Amino acid sequence: MGPGSSRSAPATSRRGSRNQVITRPLRIDNWADVVHVLGPIGGDKGCWCQWWAWSAREYDEMTPNARRDALHHEVRNGEPVGVVGYADGVPIGWCAVAPGSRSL
Repeated sequence: MGPGSSRSAPATSRRGSRNQVITRPLRIDNWADVVHVLGPIGGDKGCWCQWWAWSAREYDEMTPNARRDALHHEVRNGEPVGVVGYADGVPIGWCAVAPGSRSL
């Protein structure tokens, strides 16, 4: 496990076996993993976890593609925006976690 990774308690799968769940900060090298987790729409109604980062008016004026581009821009610039969860090396979840100064 590399720097910046953390471990959590093993999760129990539906079959009862134990899977090791780890989290990694979202960075450009694992961008595809958050895209996989959020799906082609970008989560609920294409938010791409940008609802907290913009004023209501700005957010409403953005398209889902613009929200995706905004998140990708933050990740490319090395800004801390969240973590991706993995079970057995497969991306299974995403959580936006960032400094308070990120939200407006």
